[in-house]
Amino acid sequence: MKKISFFTLFILLSLGIEAQVKVKSPHPDVKVKFLRCVEAGGSAILEFTVNNLGDKDTQFDIVGWQSKIYDDEGNVYTDLKAQISGRPMATAIELFPSNIPVKCKIHIENVSQYASEFLKCLIPINAYSSGKAIEFLNIPITRD
Repeated sequence: MKKISFFTLFILLSLGIEAQVKVKSPHPDVKVKFLRCVEAGGSAILEFTVNNLGDKDTQFDIVGWQSKIYDDEGNVYTDLKAQISGRPMATAIELFPSNIPVKCKIHIENVSQYASEFLKCLIPINAYSSGKAIEFLNIPITRD
């Protein structure tokens, strides 16, 4: 009986963490899904998927070096590295197939050991010539 209770509690906590992260997409044809944010040794990796909902495969660029992340300790992180499909660069350009999610990562260095969440994360993405940013709010930092 205890195993079922712990399992139920774990599921509820997992749903609660995912539910508190808010995601704003830069374009109606771009679906963004938060996956996780894990920190180890002062470096954090923010993982998410980007799904091109348009009719055609389209090239997007995610601009890591122009990204900004704010934590709950008052720190601002800039000059970040973006990664699309395993290829790291300051600006990652990739062909996003129609209706297939593509995994993306943002690498954040020198994360404060006292920070428990990133309050706001702005990641510029050139999707459908919008030149706007993916916005994440209230990202919990999981410590590894």
